[in-house]
Amino acid sequence: MEPDRPSAARHVLAWSSSVTPSLASCSRSRSAASKSREKRACSRLATSARTVESSVAPPPAPAPVRFVEPPSAFLCRDGGGCAGGGSAGGGDEDDDGGFDLWAYFSSSAYSGFGDDERGFYAAYSRVFEAVDKAERDSGAKGKPPAPELGRSDAAWSEVRGFYAHWEAFSTGRSMAHVDLYDTREAPNRQVRRAMEKENDKARAAARKKANECVRALAAYVKKRDPRVAENQA
Repeated sequence: MEPDRPSAARHVLAWSSSVTPSLASCSRSRSAASKSREKRACSRLATSARTVESSVAPPPAPAPVRFVEPPSAFLCRDGGGCAGGGSAGGGDEDDDGGFDLWAYFSSSAYSGFGDDERGFYAAYSRVFEAVDKAERDSGAKGKPPAPELGRSDAAWSEVRGFYAHWEAFSTGRSMAHVDLYDTREAPNRQVRRAMEKENDKARAAARKKANECVRALAAYVKKRDPRVAENQA
């Protein structure tokens, strides 16, 4: 017996209505799964990219260019204007072409207060003569020699003149050996000016340090000079 057509149509429509939501749900499920896979793939790709970036080291910054002065300059390091390691006067030179004055801030720099080669006056005469020579060799051509320390029997006027000169010491050296940058390598005028500014700061600091060092040494020697004690008693 042939089924009633309206009744069969109703059954088909009912079946279709029950299946359609399931198909839509399945389609949405597949779409969500696909998106999840894509998301995981993108995450792995981003992680790989970060790994590659972190493994590539940036190029090193160019090192500052330093200059060296002729081997006639005295050296003061880092201990309140001066610091140690080496000797002056005797000619022990440091890497920047100078020699260290710090060894003379010690009673071991001399032996007694006689006029022999190892005595107080001869030892410090050599030091200050070396400093004076370094100054005149660095560009102060024609500058008269500094007053001498003298011997144990030097006149008080000579002694006083010696300390007056060195306690007011001011270096005339360029201090180019402390330059941080070679301005010839500047790509443009603005960078060159910035380099020059930094170099000027470094030179000014080095000159200040040298002045303090030499003045401190003069004060150290003066405090121990028997001739000063005798004339200021």
